[in-house]
Amino acid sequence: GARQALKKKPPERTPEDLNTIYSYLHGMEILSNLREHQLRLMSARARYERYSGNQILFCSETVARCWYILLSGSVLMKDSMVLPPCSFGKQFGGKRGCDCLVLEPSEMIVVENSKDNEDSILQREIPARQSRRRFRKINYKGERQTITDDVDINSYLSLPADLTKMHITDNPHPQVTHVSSSQSGCSIASDSGSSSLSDIYQATESEVGDVDLTRLPEGPVDSEDEEEED
Repeated sequence: GARQALKKKPPERTPEDLNTIYSYLHGMEILSNLREHQLRLMSARARYERYSGNQILFCSETVARCWYILLSGSVLMKDSMVLPPCSFGKQFGGKRGCDCLVLEPSEMIVVENSKDNEDSILQREIPARQSRRRFRKINYKGERQTITDDVDINSYLSLPADLTKMHITDNPHPQVTHVSSSQSGCSIASDSGSSSLSDIYQATESEVGDVDLTRLPEGPVDSEDEEEED
């Protein structure tokens, strides 16, 4: 399976091995914030290793060349115990600031840092999380739809006012838990593929705000008068 593929040296891995590793990494919750191209890069660089207990994994003042995903066992770092599933040791170059001790027999995935920092997986991780937001919506046919909002910070588009009230389900950053109607771009994707959300949202650069609400289910809406009275 995936662990056997991860035990192979990267140059010896077949396309099938890489796909197996990719599927394995894609299913890991702790990597759910990474995009496909980032996971593909990881699939080529990552390797499986097993360490015995009471072993030093890395020392302070050593150069950081990789980071780790703990699959089983436990390690001690900065006076704190790290338990699976968890990633640790993420650092770009420079020297480690602490020691890391393997407390018991442990299995890990070791991910080599990129030689080219511009192509580094971790450097792209934070922008990727901030630039992709997903919304869940049930359309008028009763089908579950996903709206993916890819934000371009250089060219913001306006969203229909109704979209600003939708709940963000997968972004933990508090600074982006609310989408401002004047500070976001929007692109639309459908899970089912059988129908388009353009029936509900029709927002373009030339026609922002022309929203067809005739098919939406009726629901309570706070009026401006009620807000002023409050």
